[in-house]
Amino acid sequence: MTHLQQVIALDVGGSSVKSGLVDTAQNVTDIRTTQINSGGSAEQILGTLTTIITSYLQHPNAASVLGIGFGFPSPFNYPAGISLIQGVKK
Repeated sequence: MTHLQQVIALDVGGSSVKSGLVDTAQNVTDIRTTQINSGGSAEQILGTLTTIITSYLQHPNAASVLGIGFGFPSPFNYPAGISLIQGVKK
């Protein structure tokens, strides 16, 4: 059986990351929600994103993955690659 090419899509929010596999026919499969600590260190946040991506790359159809797409909430300094969202102060 031939599989359509896919991308791993991550919608990164303040408290969770919604993710899934999106194929060239715009079908979304393997949808997940993973908690993320937006106030955590860069290493913690990148670790969470790495775990999500790695789990998709272990998917049976991983050979059809073309790339990874990220969505981040505004405000964002795109040239510098930095989210400008401040953590919630308690």
